[in-house]
Amino acid sequence: MSMETDRILVGYDGSPAAEAAVEWAIDEARRWTCGVRLVEVVEWPVRVGPATPRADNWPRTPAYRDTEQALDRTVSVLGAANPDVPITGLVVEGPPATMLAELSTGVQLVVVGNRGRGGFADLLLGSVAAALATHAAGPVAVVRRGVAGSYASGPVVVGVDESPEARGAVSAAFAEAERRGAELVAVRAWQPPQPWHSLGRPRNEDAVEELETAERTLLADALRDSRRATVSVSMRAPETGAARALVEASRGAQLVVVGSRGRGGFRGSRLGSVTRQLLHHAHCPVLVVRAPGANDNEGTR
Repeated sequence: MSMETDRILVGYDGSPAAEAAVEWAIDEARRWTCGVRLVEVVEWPVRVGPATPRADNWPRTPAYRDTEQALDRTVSVLGAANPDVPITGLVVEGPPATMLAELSTGVQLVVVGNRGRGGFADLLLGSVAAALATHAAGPVAVVRRGVAGSYASGPVVVGVDESPEARGAVSAAFAEAERRGAELVAVRAWQPPQPWHSLGRPRNEDAVEELETAERTLLADALRDSRRATVSVSMRAPETGAARALVEASRGAQLVVVGSRGRGGFRGSRLGSVTRQLLHHAHCPVLVVRAPGANDNEGTR
């Protein structure tokens, strides 16, 4: 891989979650044999939404220069501590989500903390992390403080359904498992079309077993094209909600990989409810993968 083109971009603001994201990204860069670029965004004084166009003629502010000097110091310290990973820094001005989404074009991976310096203390997922998982040009890893390095020897988990995003997630998960020398745990949650109690009869265990067997067959089919001989795979088809299954599977995992949205959802919703819940509650970093060719103007299925 080229150190110049295969960079990992990290949204950085000095917050504890951003520091965790940087640490995780540097470890990831070692596996990818690539460089890391820290990007710190000096937000405009006027609050704007993630779709607001850039104003390239806005003058650079004293805050920009101060941030640039501080980021240079951070990059210098990180570079001295990690001489095997090329680390650079960049300061830009504008709406943070917009600027990071623009800069995501052409990089291999964007990494952000789950929450930055702004927002409310009780929110588990910040607006920038949610917006990037929706709008970035490629995969986005969201890292929570305190979980990034907790399970260095655990498996990689991938959520599977029939969506195009899930197919991309499966491929990315196999690649991540291979890089880590880790087991891949594929999870396809399911629920009966109608609860047994609503049918007015007791739970039929034979029918449950048939449904689970069918789901496992669909799961095996979804993995077939991406399988790698070097990656050991285990499959889980729990009878529960998808978000609950993936949050539970994230305990002890190195990474959970999911599509940006699944087979359900509402038209115009670009970040699926399962993915959003996972970003809030997972016990390890989450890698969000969009479908090949996806863009922000497409509707959900």
